[in-house]
Amino acid sequence: RKLEAFADTALAASIAVREARADKVLALDDAVAEVVAGLKARGFDSPYIKNFVVARINPLRRGGGDEGIDAVLDD
Repeated sequence: RKLEAFADTALAASIAVREARADKVLALDDAVAEVVAGLKARGFDSPYIKNFVVARINPLRRGGGDEGIDAVLDD
């Protein structure tokens, strides 16, 4: 499923929204990195551990995501 679509506004007007979403994605990536580091400290050592963590928190896997990207990233 696609959560993101082209903006109806001009690029100059929508760039702030895109930057805010990018900040949310980077914060989520930092949180995932912390979880991965914790798992590795507990002895879980796999080259796919980050992919596993991301798959477990993916809202689209649970059938969600119909509310849009902002709601999904805030959840």
